[in-house]
Amino acid sequence: KLNSCFLTSVPDFTKKKILIMGLGSTGSTVELIKYLAKKGANITVTDIKGEKELIKTVDQLQDLNIDLHLGRHYKEDFTKCDILFVNPAVKLTDPFLQIAIEHNVKLDSEINLFYRLNRKKKIIAVTGTKGKTTTVKLAHDLIRNLGNKIWMGGNNGISLLNKTANISDRDYIILEISSFQLQTLGFINFHPYIGCCLAITEEHLDHHQNFDEYIEAKSNICRLQLETEFTVLNPDTSKLKCFKNKSKLLIFSETDRNADFYIHNGSIYNKSKDLQIKLTEELRMKVLHPDNLLASVAITSIVNNLSNNTEIINKTVKEFIPDQFRMQSIVTINGKTFINDSASTHPSSTINALKILKDKNVILIFGGLNKGLDIQSWVKKIGHPKLKAVLLIGPTSTDISVELNNMQIKNFKSSNLKDAVAKSLKLSDHGDTILFSPGFSSLYCYNNYIQRGEEFNHIIHKLFDKK
Repeated sequence: KLNSCFLTSVPDFTKKKILIMGLGSTGSTVELIKYLAKKGANITVTDIKGEKELIKTVDQLQDLNIDLHLGRHYKEDFTKCDILFVNPAVKLTDPFLQIAIEHNVKLDSEINLFYRLNRKKKIIAVTGTKGKTTTVKLAHDLIRNLGNKIWMGGNNGISLLNKTANISDRDYIILEISSFQLQTLGFINFHPYIGCCLAITEEHLDHHQNFDEYIEAKSNICRLQLETEFTVLNPDTSKLKCFKNKSKLLIFSETDRNADFYIHNGSIYNKSKDLQIKLTEELRMKVLHPDNLLASVAITSIVNNLSNNTEIINKTVKEFIPDQFRMQSIVTINGKTFINDSASTHPSSTINALKILKDKNVILIFGGLNKGLDIQSWVKKIGHPKLKAVLLIGPTSTDISVELNNMQIKNFKSSNLKDAVAKSLKLSDHGDTILFSPGFSSLYCYNNYIQRGEEFNHIIHKLFDKK
C-alpha cells in the first residue's frame, strides 16, 4: 500500500496542511520547514521527544509561524493533514504512520522532495554501512578540484533543499544516503546518475525487520538505474541479485586485480594503470578504509578523465581533511596519543581502526548501545597483536566482556567515558595509543556520535588543561 502513498510529483504547498513527523537534530528538518513555510504551507511538527531534548532545533524555528506538538503524538494531527513528511528515523510500520495511511494522507520526506525537484540533474548517491561520509567528501573534493561545480548534502546533516534554485543543470550533486532514506526513495522511481554502494554489513536491525530488508533498502541506490547511468560497487555487492540493473558497472576491490580500481603493492591503480595513488600510513588514517578511496576515485573517473589529471588527484588526496571524530588525533601527552573515533558506530569501524594501528600498542575504549547486532560474532573479529586492554562503556559492556574473557583479552568495565579515560591513563605507557572507537550507537546517553566525540575531547582537554 505504501507504493501509492508517497508523492511522485511536486505539489502546490500553498495553504496545504503539512504534518512533519520527527523534528530531529541534524538540521535537515529545519531546512524542510523553512522551504515549506516559504511556499505558504500550514505546518505542524510532532515529536515524541520534549522541548528540552530538542531545544537546539526548536531555537532555530523561533521566527517561523508553525505549531509544535512535542512530548507525544496526537491522533488528530495524523487524520486531518493533507501531507505527512516522515523523518528518516521513523519506521514505516509506525502505528501513527499507519493511521495517516488509513485516512488517505499523502506521504513525503525531505530527501524525496529534494530528488523530485532535481531528478533531471546529475546526482551522485552514495550508501553503505560505513564510510559514506568520508567517500562523499573525498569524491566531492576530487570532482571540485578537477574544475566542476558540485554540491554536497544528504544524510551528513547538510540539506540542499533551499539551494535548489542555485543548482544548474551543469552542476553535480553528491548525496550521502542512509538505508532509512533509501526506503522512502524506493517508492518514487529513484535512479541517480551515479549510484555507489560501499560494503554492507548487519546494521540498524532495530529499525529494519531483518538483514534482508536492510540489503533491499540499500539496493534502491541503483535498482532502477538506466543504461545511460553508472553503478559503483565492490565485488561482493555486485553479485547480489537485487543490485543487478541496466546501468554501466564499475567495480572497486582491495584484492581483485581484474577490478576497474584495485590495490597492488600498497598503491591504488585503475585498469589502464595510468593512475597510481600510494597508500601511505597517513593516508590510510585519513580515508579510514581503502574502499572509501577506491570508490571516490571510481566515481570521479565517470566525471573526469583521470589519466590527464593524476597530479591534481594525488594532491587532493594528500590534502584531504576528513570530518571530525574519524580517527582524529587529539593530542600526545607524556608520549601517549589520544585518538577520537567517535564516528565509529559499528564494530566493523573499530576493527578497521585497529588494523590501521596494527603496529601500535593500543588501549581501546569500546562499547555503546547495540542495535540488533550479534555481539559475540563481531567481538570475535577484534584482532590486534598489541592490544593491551579494552575499556568497556555503555549497555554492551557485559556482553562484550564475556566474549573478550573467552578470547583472553584484558578488559575492564567503566562507569562512564570519564572513568574509561582515567583507567586508560593508568594502564598505558609511553608510546601507547589510546583509541576511543566505540563501535556502537551513542544513543544510550548522547544525542549523537558528535556529542559523544565532543565529550571525549572535553575530558582530554580538561585532564591536561589544554584549551
